[in-house]
Amino acid sequence: MPAETPGAQQIRLEAGICQLCISYQANFDPAHIAAELGAFMDGPGTILVALSGGKDSLCSLFLAKAVLGLDIHALTFDNGFIPEPVLAQSRQICEDLDVPYTIKRTPLYQEFLEEYQPDTRGQWQAKTGLDFCKTCASHVHFYIQQWCQQNQVGRVIYGNRTYARLEPKVSCLTPVHFKTGSQTQTIVNINLPFALRMTHADQARMLTEMGWQDPHLEGVTSNCLIPGFVEHARRQHLGHPTDTGYLENEFRSGAYTAEEMTALQALQVPDPATAIEAFFAARAL
Repeated sequence: MPAETPGAQQIRLEAGICQLCISYQANFDPAHIAAELGAFMDGPGTILVALSGGKDSLCSLFLAKAVLGLDIHALTFDNGFIPEPVLAQSRQICEDLDVPYTIKRTPLYQEFLEEYQPDTRGQWQAKTGLDFCKTCASHVHFYIQQWCQQNQVGRVIYGNRTYARLEPKVSCLTPVHFKTGSQTQTIVNINLPFALRMTHADQARMLTEMGWQDPHLEGVTSNCLIPGFVEHARRQHLGHPTDTGYLENEFRSGAYTAEEMTALQALQVPDPATAIEAFFAARAL
């Protein structure tokens, strides 16, 4: 795809198209994505699927096994905030697809309480301004790396419906390098739904085929209690919904139509204070 000229980019900016969209359209090459996917699939050995239990990662599991026929193993990091029905559904879908499945349970209750606390009105507030999901993600990536080292696995599938890199070409792959003693090892991550250009409609069809049941969690999530618990605090800290940037990336990547995007942005999250107090009371924390 030829590079867009500076003059053409300026015209598009003046028309209300953002620089990220301009870069995406200039750098997106379907042949490049197809080549990346082919190279990933041709690698040796088992592939790990990072299975959160949410809609996107379950569709990645389905795509990898039922559509592409890959040799995969699924792994869930249970941070203590994933409801049992979500884990049970993940177990059942893995069993139906004949996929080996591991759950690593490491509750992060203390880490959560170090970040959030209720104010005088009972509203949960971020104490440090850090995002607990980033703390959790660091644990997830550490354990995935550890599991891959122990099992000699060099490829990991994620459920992101957006690109991994925007420049110099839009990419679905992320190589991660780390030291093991004196040697450097590499794990290659792929955003499989993006690589296969999965849309919201495609996802809905796959979930129906898997027999997926919506856990009806608060917040924009289908696997974890945290987004519903802390959405109010996050919005107060940031001044906007926390999922806005990711939804924009998904829209840019073709996952949603303009009508679907408008509907998603209009979602309102109820005050979660009562739910989170009940959660910690039940665990005597």
